[in-house]
Amino acid sequence: MDAFNVENRVWTFLNKLTDLFLLSVLRFVFSIPLITAGAAAAGCYNGMAKIAEDTDSGVWKDFISGFKAGFKTATKAWLLQMLVTCVLALNAYVSFRVKTPLGVFIMILNLALLLFTVAMALYVYPMISQYNFGFKKVLWDSAVIAVTHLPHSLSLLALLAVLTYLSVRIKYLCIVAIPVFFYQVARVAVWIFKKYGEAAPGSPQAEVPAPQEEHNP
Repeated sequence: MDAFNVENRVWTFLNKLTDLFLLSVLRFVFSIPLITAGAAAAGCYNGMAKIAEDTDSGVWKDFISGFKAGFKTATKAWLLQMLVTCVLALNAYVSFRVKTPLGVFIMILNLALLLFTVAMALYVYPMISQYNFGFKKVLWDSAVIAVTHLPHSLSLLALLAVLTYLSVRIKYLCIVAIPVFFYQVARVAVWIFKKYGEAAPGSPQAEVPAPQEEHNP
């Protein structure tokens, strides 16, 4: 029957969804030591990017490959992200408690920087999984992409907010919402990276090529 044909779209979609779920589970398990959460994110995005490109060679193989290759850089990025996030969140909280115009301004500034940090993180780990860039280069290029591709950054942040809200309201929705969000981040990142090729997004030679007949993810 056609419904059981491997090439059938429904069957293919279910296989892909299962792989996305397994990658999310692997990311969670390998993040349990906490310090390895960055490398786990790189491994997860490596697998999801390959799924998006139809070049995957197995969930476990793709995850471990990205985990090992990006371990050092991803761990540095994760520790820095956690430090910056904690400092900005603490500053925002203290400023809010002050309850003065200056305090409100400082709180808004810290929240804006916190939001930008999250936007950067959306590209940091996919970039680590796809390129052998140094730590500083990854941070710079991710910041450039977060700003120059602001519509994509804002749409991903909005998707994160919506899925988080729905997951809190609807029981077990997170089982689907988490891998779907990770996959969408991977798709967007791969699409953006292709516009720059092998050049660094933040370097002078990385000029965005002329628009081609290419659909947004």
